[in-house]
Amino acid sequence: MSQRFRILVADDQPVNRSVLLLQLGHLGHAAEAVEGGREALAALEEKPYDALLLDCQMPGFDGFETCRELRRREGEGRRMPVIAVTGHGLEEDRERCLAAGMDDVLIKPFGSVELAAMLGRWLREEVIAAEPPRAAPPAEGELDARLAALRRLGGETGASLLAEATGSFLAESRRLLATFRSALRRGDAETFVVAAHTLAGTSGVLGAVALARQAQEIETLARQGDLDGCAVRLPALEQAFREVEAKLSL
Repeated sequence: MSQRFRILVADDQPVNRSVLLLQLGHLGHAAEAVEGGREALAALEEKPYDALLLDCQMPGFDGFETCRELRRREGEGRRMPVIAVTGHGLEEDRERCLAAGMDDVLIKPFGSVELAAMLGRWLREEVIAAEPPRAAPPAEGELDARLAALRRLGGETGASLLAEATGSFLAESRRLLATFRSALRRGDAETFVVAAHTLAGTSGVLGAVALARQAQEIETLARQGDLDGCAVRLPALEQAFREVEAKLSL
């Protein structure tokens, strides 16, 4: 019998929080979520948790600052397992997480199998059954496959969390598309980068890989200051979103 642990999730994106709560509930854990680093530190002061799943890029107090402050407060005492949750998979990104005091890194998107294995590594629990591994579907079928896997986590609570995740994704994505247009008008590359990074992350979590890929490409252009290139690619990204929106609205 696998032990039930109390897990805290800190992520500024409602989509990511809902999906993680769905996965953790399926794995049998008691999970709670907050939307920022300061909120995470406050929650940890109020009651004990067995592990913290910590998004790296959050506005205000990011994951790196949050973990450094947590380690300072812990001192020489109990060290809580902190697992970074990020869309960046480069070795330099992992090293930055470890340097901030995090113990390991989960690259978004991930399934319950990967999540269970990670928690098993740091909480010394047996890895409990999650959705079975599957062959990678073609890119155009990834959204359907990801949603199907999340639906299999099941139950009334699971269905509610998934509906919450998809609803939040659609509302947030529409806001981000408007942000792209206004950032282009102002010549604001920094705002464009943040919006594109957010869209890439939430799209990937739900399995909208074509949309996520386009958002990543446009983010790279914005980081290079190439807003003209962003403007050229934006209509294709908007079309990719409309295709995802149509599927999620069925």
